[in-house]
Amino acid sequence: MKLRLFTSLFILTGILVFGGFVHAGSTVIQVTDNLYEDSLPQIKGNYVVWQGKVNGDWEVFACNIYTPEAPIRITDNDYDDISPQTDGNHVAWLGDSRAGGEIFLYDIESGGITQITDDDHLDSPPQIADGRVVWASQEVSDSVEPGEIMLYHISTGVTEQLTDDTLDDSDPKIDSNTVFWVQADGEDNSILFIHDIATGVTSEAPEDFVWGDSPQTDGNLTVLTRHDGDDREIFLRNSDSRKYHQVTDNDLEDSYPSISGNNMAWMAAGEIFLGEYEYLGLSSPADNAALSNNPPATFAWEGIGYEKYKIEFSSLALPPGNDSFLFQTSLTPTGEDWEAIRAIGQKNGSVHWMVEGIRSDGSVGYSETWSFTIQEFGEVATGLANDDTDGSGGGPCFIGTVTLD
Repeated sequence: MKLRLFTSLFILTGILVFGGFVHAGSTVIQVTDNLYEDSLPQIKGNYVVWQGKVNGDWEVFACNIYTPEAPIRITDNDYDDISPQTDGNHVAWLGDSRAGGEIFLYDIESGGITQITDDDHLDSPPQIADGRVVWASQEVSDSVEPGEIMLYHISTGVTEQLTDDTLDDSDPKIDSNTVFWVQADGEDNSILFIHDIATGVTSEAPEDFVWGDSPQTDGNLTVLTRHDGDDREIFLRNSDSRKYHQVTDNDLEDSYPSISGNNMAWMAAGEIFLGEYEYLGLSSPADNAALSNNPPATFAWEGIGYEKYKIEFSSLALPPGNDSFLFQTSLTPTGEDWEAIRAIGQKNGSVHWMVEGIRSDGSVGYSETWSFTIQEFGEVATGLANDDTDGSGGGPCFIGTVTLD
């Protein structure tokens, strides 16, 4: 069933599963709405690419995530163009223009298409990162020869052959610094190899090597699918907080997600979807915590989709009100600031704190408000406005809001 273009907001209330769900907001946009199948989206930077089956063969499409209503049809021919990948500036794919296929490249800015390969080799679907394209190539004579790893530099137009041996080199991956592939002998014994792009040095990967780069992972965020009891939905996992954020809640089978920043792409019901995810939540200390007098506590929060922050400590849960910002997601107050925060607690019993997040466009979002008390000389401060435990003749009379840089 085809669905119309829409924008929706999904808010999930807390349910504790596998480290906990959290309050989350995501704007979901359906990019395609047509009579043919769209499949295998990949996102990087400001662009998402996919393949669509038009008139019986696969063609390559792309769109800017900020103008999804204006998709770009990159190919228009009578053979299959499959497995498109993008680095945000170019698109690479395998085109079945002859037996074995060829590797093609599209320049997003200029709109030009370059055919990288032109031979009778069997080429694997390419991978692309930061202006370089990698693939495995098998020469065909009387039989199919073992694969070799090829690296194309977009800036120079030069193709570099990284391997030249009698073993089968296959399944290459690439990031900004490294090419990684698998080498197998005739008995299916496999060795992992790493090629350092800067130095040109190729070496065996260490035994504990794990390829950390994936279309489904960006930084500490991993997008994945999970079954919610009815169908598969899109979830986001933060590896730092170990929290799961649910992005979709529909009656479709959502699949093949990829992520770049806090933007995601996936497919469902033969259509392509985009999701821009944001979350701002407090992490520690826990709500209603009783903190020690010294040293100052460290306050931490999680922000997804925000560039900078303000943190406020107040006698009341008021929004922050100055123009100073934090660019990290934790803060340990200085001794002077901690004294001011303690004074709020001595006057009112509890201190409230919250975080304001500022997005790249200048708009703001707010976390929930938590509170804490501070233990004074082994006791929890509860309304010590006239307390004389410090020998000053009377407790602090400060009350109000403390916003820290």
